[in-house]
Amino acid sequence: MKATELRIGNYVWDDYSGEMIVYAITGNDTTGFGDISLRKNKISPSGSYKVKDVKPIPLTEQWLKDFGFTEVKDKAYHYTLKIPIDGENKNEIVGIIVNNNIVCCAITNGHWSSNNIFHVHQLQNLYFALTGMELTK
Repeated sequence: MKATELRIGNYVWDDYSGEMIVYAITGNDTTGFGDISLRKNKISPSGSYKVKDVKPIPLTEQWLKDFGFTEVKDKAYHYTLKIPIDGENKNEIVGIIVNNNIVCCAITNGHWSSNNIFHVHQLQNLYFALTGMELTK
């Protein structure tokens, strides 16, 4: 993982502390590994970490549900979980679960945009890029 992949508010994993939230990105050297500040939750004190020491959190069905995706039965797949990104459901992010693997993509104005979304922070970044809003649980 590199600092350039992260945004403030992204969820990441630290082997000692578990699930953490990026609070600040304080440095980035030429290799893309820098310093970040992490918090356990929005009100806890932050600590300084090296980006190379934290890990991405794998995207799971439970994470999709925690983010507010709703289940839709689908004959083509086991089922999909969708979250609308506008009020009319023309634009949405779809998490398709096939054989316990998550595949996320964005649908905008009826056009599929395939994305390789495997980690929680990637989904948060996609959601922010499409809506300008944070995706939190």
